[in-house]
Amino acid sequence: MKALHGSRVVRQAADPSVCPNDQMSFLSCCGKDSFHKDLEKQMTLMFSCAVELNITNMHPNNTDPFSCEVIQKQQEAMICLTECVTKKLNLMDDSGNLKEAEVKEMTKSQLSEDWKKEIADKAVTTCIEKTKNPPAAMAAGNHKCSLKPLLFGHCIWNEIHANCPEDKKIKSTMCTFVTEAMKQYQQK
Repeated sequence: MKALHGSRVVRQAADPSVCPNDQMSFLSCCGKDSFHKDLEKQMTLMFSCAVELNITNMHPNNTDPFSCEVIQKQQEAMICLTECVTKKLNLMDDSGNLKEAEVKEMTKSQLSEDWKKEIADKAVTTCIEKTKNPPAAMAAGNHKCSLKPLLFGHCIWNEIHANCPEDKKIKSTMCTFVTEAMKQYQQK
């Protein structure tokens, strides 16, 4: 019997769009761009921050998914990791607020499609405003790092996908699933 590895693998699928080889491609169901144009730079910053913050064992196979304490530690680690990367990108001021002009510039630099840059421009303004008043459930608890960068990341992705022109939506099993899940989430 072969040894089991701790990472995911792409299974064979009749339709490659169902399970693409590029694991990051699922991050965008709207147009050809994802927000990971400079993925190597972002990953380098994340690893640097993980070392600085002494974050280890974040891989799902290294944790107990049924332990609330473990999940809370992972969530807090992700919040701090996101804040650290945001600061390294100089997108956050000393008060912990996102810098709108810099965030817009960085966001647009990640996109090559002009129509998507227009959506992103409006979405950045909307999302920065939303980070100022996070949902009570997310703000609850004593977070040692700012939730704003993580909330912003979720918001910008949602805004772009919610405002994606019909002719730009990617037609795949994964994207259909994501779109339906978003609709259900927004109805709550």
